[in-house]
Amino acid sequence: MILNVDRGVESENATPAPIGHPPSYAPADSRGAHAPADTPSVPRVAVVMPTFNRAAWLAEAFDALARQAFHDFRLIVVDDGSTDDTADRAAEHIAKAPFPATLLRQRNRGPGPARQAGVDHALSATDSHAAATEYLAFYDSDDRWTANHLADCVAELDRHADVDWVFASVRIVDQTTGDTLVPDVFTKPGTPRPILDPTLAESRGDLRVLTHPDTLARQMAGDNLAGFQASVIRRRVFDPTRRGQLPPPLRIPGVGGEDRVFTALALTHGYRLAYLPAVHADYRVHPGNNSGADAHLSWPKRRRTLRRHSFGLRYLRRAIDPTTHPDAHRLATDALARHLFWHLGYHSLPHEPARALGTMRRALALDPHHPDRWKTYAAARLRHLGSTARQLRRAA
Repeated sequence: MILNVDRGVESENATPAPIGHPPSYAPADSRGAHAPADTPSVPRVAVVMPTFNRAAWLAEAFDALARQAFHDFRLIVVDDGSTDDTADRAAEHIAKAPFPATLLRQRNRGPGPARQAGVDHALSATDSHAAATEYLAFYDSDDRWTANHLADCVAELDRHADVDWVFASVRIVDQTTGDTLVPDVFTKPGTPRPILDPTLAESRGDLRVLTHPDTLARQMAGDNLAGFQASVIRRRVFDPTRRGQLPPPLRIPGVGGEDRVFTALALTHGYRLAYLPAVHADYRVHPGNNSGADAHLSWPKRRRTLRRHSFGLRYLRRAIDPTTHPDAHRLATDALARHLFWHLGYHSLPHEPARALGTMRRALALDPHHPDRWKTYAAARLRHLGSTARQLRRAA
């Protein structure tokens, strides 16, 4: 079922003041960022907003979009089978929005398929704006963009035709307390993450283009942090009319950790990523989400999150052809084995030792070339056998 509530380009005349910058802020070379009020603009960017039971968050999400310094965008809200009044609230906000917007509804399938449904609609031959869509961006309904996000990312993509994907950093905030948990995901406490190593990227003004051969390996290890929520991506990465061309168009998988999986596939096939070393979004931790808040989850919930991530890594390994991309396939195998051994295996030993040992064995079968893992497994198995023997003696 599709509810199309398109406001039309004439509704883009409003020019709200941006937030997060002084009034004089004007991103260089960002066409459409400050169009005259009497000049209709063409939505060059399709913003896809997947949402599920987020009725209470939509007002802030629409407000942040209305305050974007770049105005040539349209919004596609994908209600992923919400059981509350999210779809009704979204329709109300769409009716008042100062930008073109559409509401799609589907049965609950998860964030990856919801994002892909938005992409399919944005690039569909039946969509009146599809031909004008140059870039796609993804905006989770419980996140919050800074006012300069679209303007800065679009400006860099306009300037650098060889770059397919521009992303920026994220701040993690506790929604309940308002406390900042992680001020900048590009850095660990007091230490920049490897992504900020200047030898790994080519500097082009503020933009850092990831050109180093180790970029894919670092992505497999989770280092490049190119999450969907602070990204703007060139159309050709998704465009289904390019089937049969290289690099091939990609689809967002319906698996856990779909953003990391998708990023790794993009790098494998030769798409070029670049980043801006600034915070462009707030990721808000609350009881309704899991990722980004693993440390605060109970073990059963954390285990479900880890299992979803393992499904994503399995999908990635199957999706990479070992004959055409042997190095990428090896890296995917390494990433899956590492995740199974340490995250689903070793760290679950205090909670479910027998299952943890089985998972560690599967990881060793997948990638047996790590003596430290064999030693860790042997020690854990001996401890488990000793504990079992003591329990049997007590029971006797």
